[in-house]
Amino acid sequence: MPYLAAHSAIIDCGKAIISFPEMNVTLTCKKASNIRFSAIAITDPPDFISEFPEVFPPIKITELPPLRKVNHHLNLMDKELDPSPKLYTVPDKIIPAYCQIIDDWKAKGIIYSSEANNPVNVFPKPKPNSQICLLVDLFPRNAITIKDRGPIPNHSMILRAVARAKYRSTIELSNWYFQVRVSPEDARHNTIKTPFGSFACRVMLQGDTNAPATAM
Repeated sequence: MPYLAAHSAIIDCGKAIISFPEMNVTLTCKKASNIRFSAIAITDPPDFISEFPEVFPPIKITELPPLRKVNHHLNLMDKELDPSPKLYTVPDKIIPAYCQIIDDWKAKGIIYSSEANNPVNVFPKPKPNSQICLLVDLFPRNAITIKDRGPIPNHSMILRAVARAKYRSTIELSNWYFQVRVSPEDARHNTIKTPFGSFACRVMLQGDTNAPATAM
C-alpha cells in the first residue's frame, strides 16, 4: 500500500484494475497470473536452461554431495531409543522404480546397510511427471530431537523482493534436501527402513524438524 500511495495509484475493484496515471501504466488483476505484481511483462525471457546447463541438467544426477562448511547435525535427546515403526505398504506397481532408487543410492554411497537405532520409514510417492519422490516419516525421531530455533523468513519481505524482480519463474528444487550432507559423526543415527533393508543415510532427510534451518 505505501508503494501504491506514493505513486498515486487508482484501484478499481469492480474492474479489477490498478492504474498509475503518472506512469501511464494499468495493471489488470487476474487469478493465478504470473504478472499480476508486475507493471511490465517480459515477452522474450532469457533461456536460462541453455545458459546454465550445470544448474538445469537434462537428466537428474544422483551423486553423494560433498561435505561443506554447513552440514546437517542430528541433535537427538536419546540416541539409543528404538521405536521400530511398522514398515509401510508399497504398491506393487512402483516397487521396481523404488528399488532402483535405493540401488542407485547404495551404489553412490548415499546410504549404506545399517542396523542402528531409530530407523524411520521411507515411502515413495508418484509424481505427475511419472517420477518417484521419496518421503520420510520422521515424526518418531522429531519427537526426540532438540529443535533448532532458527528464524523463519518473513513472508511479506519475500513477496516485496519478488515483486521487484525482473524475472520470476517456478523451479522445483528437486531433491534439495538430499543435496545436503549429514555430519559424518551423525550419519549412523540418520537411519531409514525400506522393504529392501535398513540403511544409514549420509544426506539430510526431508521431514527432519531441523532440516529447513540447515537448508536456509
